[in-house]
Amino acid sequence: MFGVSLAAAAGTRAATLNTWLHKGYFPDTPAGGPGRGQGRNFDIPTAVRAGLMMEMLRLQISPDFAAAFSDPEARGENKIALLFTHMLEQPIPREWGRAEEQIRVLLRVAPKVVFLPNKEKLAEYLAEHGADMPPTYTVIDIGKIEAKMRLAEEEWRATRTRPIGRRAGADDAAEK
Repeated sequence: MFGVSLAAAAGTRAATLNTWLHKGYFPDTPAGGPGRGQGRNFDIPTAVRAGLMMEMLRLQISPDFAAAFSDPEARGENKIALLFTHMLEQPIPREWGRAEEQIRVLLRVAPKVVFLPNKEKLAEYLAEHGADMPPTYTVIDIGKIEAKMRLAEEEWRATRTRPIGRRAGADDAAEK
């Protein structure tokens, strides 16, 4: 699907996707697109990655961490991400002055992600490790993100008047 459709499905702007692309967050997607003035076509794995990144960004995870955790090679076929964030325990020195709050925000999140294949394994994990876990964690349903991206892809394809890569009139000239 094109970037505008992906951005809408992921809950962000096309300009944000373009920034992520140029920062290398989607290494398998060519930065230049298919040609000048034409939209870039994103596949489903990249769309799921963008959707997962947006979920993590909503939780105040940095884009660099979100990109690493959303990498399909890192998460495999797993459909559940169990995300832990921990507050910085050391106090920020007062002498850091006005920047103290900004520094506190930048340093406060040290994320950890556990990927699980399904909700049943999530229940097992929580039962087994619950006593050792921090009191706050987030469950991200990657399967739901994938379903949302597949639906967006279907809707995008339904709005197309001709297949990707075909120019208007190209088939007419080839048939004559």
